Amino acid sequence: ANSVLARFASNEFALLFEGMSLEEGQRMADQVLHTLEKPLFVDAQLISVSGALGLACSPMHGNDSETLMKHAGQALHKAKANGKNQLQVFTEALHAEANYKLFVENNLRRALSQNELEVFYQPKLCLRTARLQGLEALVRWNHPEKGMISPDQFIGVAEETGLIIPIGKWVVREACRMGVRLAMLGRGQPQVAINLSPKQFSDPDLVASIATILREEKLPPASLELELTESLLLDATEETRQQL
Repeated sequence: ANSVLARFASNEFALLFEGMSLEEGQRMADQVLHTLEKPLFVDAQLISVSGALGLACSPMHGNDSETLMKHAGQALHKAKANGKNQLQVFTEALHAEANYKLFVENNLRRALSQNELEVFYQPKLCLRTARLQGLEALVRWNHPEKGMISPDQFIGVAEETGLIIPIGKWVVREACRMGVRLAMLGRGQPQVAINLSPKQFSDPDLVASIATILREEKLPPASLELELTESLLLDATEETRQQL
């Protein structure tokens, strides 16, 4: 079969084979990944290379070059997300997922400025006294057409696009206001907990911004609880340690 190897970007390549079935394409893709796995010696240095591969086949996954490239790209994106040395064949589910991500990204920017985001509060009660011990702040998106969208459907996209940083600051402020409101209602000083995603730690202004919000909203710092994921601690950089 005729074949073409093309370089698209610094670390992205395309392979085009003519007259090959999907099964043959999968076997070829496995061979490519297996070849890349073999370590190389360059200037007496041992270098290990890994790859991810997205596969689209005509006419099953598209009849024109633009559609095939788009679908192969969507499969590649999924393969990269799955880990090293992965092969992903294009599926309609991937196409739907990519379209949904695009919808979320385009609409989420507007949601923040149009006050479509809401914070729901999950109470933490003392079972012995039935008193309110604290609250966990959980963000929801009230889309004008789609209705209420839960965090698992948009937080991942917010992290990928960096929108999690302004959204996170907005949630901190809303949570602080709720803490102050509860104190004014005579509920004592229950802790208000917010989740911090690892992506928020890429913001060098994180600590200063939280300190500023606490000061401006007049919430005692001890009343704000920050919940961190284990992955943040496992992948911690020196900058993350400084912020912690």
